[in-house]
Amino acid sequence: MEHITEKYINPLTDFGFRRIFGTDSNKDLLISLLNALFECNLDVMDVNYFVSKVFEENDEVCKNAYDALFRKLTSLYTKLCFFDKMETELETMLDKWFFALKNMSKLNHRPEQLQEQEFVKLFEIAKLDKLSDAEIHSYEQSSLYFRDIKNSIDTAIKIGISKTKSSSLDSLF
Repeated sequence: MEHITEKYINPLTDFGFRRIFGTDSNKDLLISLLNALFECNLDVMDVNYFVSKVFEENDEVCKNAYDALFRKLTSLYTKLCFFDKMETELETMLDKWFFALKNMSKLNHRPEQLQEQEFVKLFEIAKLDKLSDAEIHSYEQSSLYFRDIKNSIDTAIKIGISKTKSSSLDSLF
C-alpha cells in the first residue's frame, strides 16, 4: 500500500466524509455544514442517523426533506469543483466549509480563518495520526477509489475540451 504523507484525511473520500459527518458524536459538524449549505432557508437544529431508512409512500415530509438534502449535497460537490477562494478571501461559513473540504488534505495546519469551534473539532478529527491501523487501511482504499474516479473524470473533461476545440477549429476552415 502507498505511504500516506498528508497530515489530514481527505474529507471528499467516502471514508473521510463518513468519519467527519457520519457519526452521532460529530453531528454538530454536519449540522453546521447543512446550515451553511441551506443559507438561512432552513435552520437545521438536529439530525438523526439511521443505518437504513425506507420511506413509506405516504411519508411526504421525509421524502421532501431527503430530496432537499440530496440536492444540496449534490450541489456541494459540484460547487466544490469551482470553488477557488484563497484563505484570505473567506467571508461566510459556506466559504469556510468549502475551503476546508477542498483543501484539508493538502494543509499542514488549521488556517487562522477557521477559528470557529466546528473547525477546531474538524481538524482534530481529521488527523491521520489519530487513526488505527485498520482505519488507515480503510482510508487508503477509499483514497485509491477517490483518485481513480477523479482521474477518470479529469480525463473525460480533457477529452471533451480537446474535441470541442478541434470541432471549433474545423468549423473555422
